Order: sequence, then structure tokens, then C-alpha cells
Amino acid sequence: MAFVHHPIVRPWHLILLWSAVVGLAGCAEPPRRPPRPKPDRPPERAPDRDPRGVTLRLWDSGHEQDDAFRLEVDDAEWGQTPVGGERRWDLRLAPGEHVVRVRGVGAPDGQGTYTLELGGPVRVVEGPKLSGQGLNQGVLFTWRVVVE
Repeated sequence: MAFVHHPIVRPWHLILLWSAVVGLAGCAEPPRRPPRPKPDRPPERAPDRDPRGVTLRLWDSGHEQDDAFRLEVDDAEWGQTPVGGERRWDLRLAPGEHVVRVRGVGAPDGQGTYTLELGGPVRVVEGPKLSGQGLNQGVLFTWRVVVE
């Protein structure tokens, strides 16, 4: 190095300078990022997919208490009502569209009278009336519902 022989610069000056540079480099804080600007509105949340509590009640609503029905939700069978009686199902369904089916399993008088009641954050999108007749043995009624 040419400047080492300079009359003012001595070798121990270079060692001192070098140790100072290395020492400062090891102690220096990393560069900081500038703060992010805050949005005008809160960030959009991902859709909530937690299941919701939905209640389905199904019963024979005719004068003759002699009908029985089977409930299916999204191709899963949930059981059937007692003859002439009522049954309630408390389900946990994810938000979105589902298919509810009710099949007549017994209507000895040929008048399968039914009422299906939906409770909770659910609404019918398509299907027959929720109360009526004609749900005789072997007949299948289908509703498309949306859980909010």
C-alpha cells in the first residue's frame, strides 16, 4: 500500500482504523423499513367457514297422524320421523349451499301431509312449499338452501 509510507500515516493507524470499521459494522442496527401506510378501511376478512347451528323440524301435519318421513342433508341420511309424529334435528352446517331432501316412507291414507321448518341462519333458494301434501311413500321432495 502506497499510503502506508506516508509520513503521517503509520501502520498502527491502519490497524486502529480497520478495527473501528469492523467493530462499528458489527454493532450497527439493520436498516429500518419505512412504516406502512394505514389503509382507509380495515382489511377484508377471509370468508367465515365455521359451521352454523341450523335446526330442522319435520312432522306429519295432516288430520290423520299416520305419515312418516326420512330426512337427508347433502346426501347424508339423518333419520326419520316417528309415524304421525315430529322430529327435530340440530345440525352444524358450513356457510354456503346445501341440499335438503325429505322422502315419504309411509302414508297409509295416500295423503302424505308434511311440514318442514328451518331455524337459524338458513333460507330456501329453491324447492316446493315447506308445508303441504303429496309426500307419499317413495316420493322425494328436494330443497336447495343457503346457510348464511
